Amino acid sequence: SDDEKHRTERREEASDEAVVRKKLDKKKRLRYEAYRKRLDNWELRERSKRREYESYEDAEAERREEQNKERKKIAAFLEDYEDERDDEKYYRGSALARRIRDREREMEADERDRKKKKYRLRLCVDTTA
Repeated sequence: SDDEKHRTERREEASDEAVVRKKLDKKKRLRYEAYRKRLDNWELRERSKRREYESYEDAEAERREEQNKERKKIAAFLEDYEDERDDEKYYRGSALARRIRDREREMEADERDRKKKKYRLRLCVDTTA
């Protein structure tokens, strides 16, 4: 009967150990599943952010390309533009009159500057002679 008692105790201990082992295994599995879920969510977020960044970079490259095209177009236009010939084509009414008035003022200011420069040069030449 003592043998039976020991066998029963050993079975109970083995059974208790099995229960404890099962609980630990379940706890490990749940912890691992939670880890995998966090990892999967993080990887999903990273992929999404990468796509978002690539999309932004593509849009920026396209915007810069459009800007360069526009810059070249404007440069070509301005290189070929002549005030006297083209102002009437691009300006109307009071805008044209204002443009002509501004151009005349600019020409007058340029002429004054040329005269001042000539006068200063004469002064320099006269004082050194």
